Amino acid sequence: MHETKNKFQGLQLARGIAAMLVTLYHASNHMRLDLGYLPMQGMFHFGRSGVDFFFVLSGFIICFIHANDIGNPSRLGHYITRRLTRIYPMLWIVASIYLALNLITGKPLELSQLLLEATLLPITTIDIISTAWTLQYEIIFYGIFCLAIFSRRAWKIALPVWMTAIVFFSLQAMPQQHPAWLNMLFSVWNIEFFLGMSAAYILSRYRVKLPKSLFIFAVAGFLLAGHYENIGMINGSAPVARMIYGPLSMAIIIGIVAWEKSRQFSIPRALTAIGESSYSLYLTHSLAISLSYKILERLGLTDALAHDVVFLILIASAVAVGIMASLYLEMPAIKLLNKMIFNPRKTLPLPGSGGVK
Repeated sequence: MHETKNKFQGLQLARGIAAMLVTLYHASNHMRLDLGYLPMQGMFHFGRSGVDFFFVLSGFIICFIHANDIGNPSRLGHYITRRLTRIYPMLWIVASIYLALNLITGKPLELSQLLLEATLLPITTIDIISTAWTLQYEIIFYGIFCLAIFSRRAWKIALPVWMTAIVFFSLQAMPQQHPAWLNMLFSVWNIEFFLGMSAAYILSRYRVKLPKSLFIFAVAGFLLAGHYENIGMINGSAPVARMIYGPLSMAIIIGIVAWEKSRQFSIPRALTAIGESSYSLYLTHSLAISLSYKILERLGLTDALAHDVVFLILIASAVAVGIMASLYLEMPAIKLLNKMIFNPRKTLPLPGSGGVK
């Protein structure tokens, strides 16, 4: 999710923090695997919960900005085009970087697998572009939301059916082998999209009382859940974690949006920079962490520097790469595509029209 009709700066900040949590989690994991050292005594182990927030936020954003498109089939093409031009350009850029690194280093890489992952089709597991697995769920949700735009009645039928199927699959006493697309379609992760849509519904229909208090309690609950995951009392990979982080993320979104709408606070633009580049950071951080570590290793700095310093360098490198990628790759690519698709008259003139001869 990359856009809203109203640029809620609070959501931008929250999205940036969620992206940082995921980055901290992967950097910590990298240090644990390569150096046998867990930074901050495993404080960021719960950082993968940032994905829960992203899914809930995605459900909120899609429902919020496309509320007027529901039941209006004429808007379907616009919706699909907007969604795909947000997701794919940066993904394909990252896939190209992986391919280029493969050609430079000579390391084995299955080109067919890379191309398949770059489609985000839910027919394969993600192995190369490691963080792209979440985007497969996004594509499924985008596809199902097409029903809402095509027919409000079909949407009202599809939602309870989908939810029932998700619950049924999650309650299977004996897990069965299903195709990848079926596992994704009925995964418990999808419940978080429902929570996000519910947040959009609540905020559009009701006045939220004491939003600041709701936000503070929700953040405190999220951090408390993270503490329990860090000490092993919550399995962050289990469905139960979705039932904890998901509702708390929903409460955070409701609280911060309602609080900001009440105009009781504002956030300096500088603090939302990571949020605005969160998609690029999310896609590039694993690669940036890995390359930064290899450079430090080649220079002999992984042993010479304190482990915490190495950790901070990895984080700083990932954030810098994410912001640069957003500014100089993601945003220009999106603008170019939007110009070509939505403003075709502004593209290059055809031969014979006084342009190219």
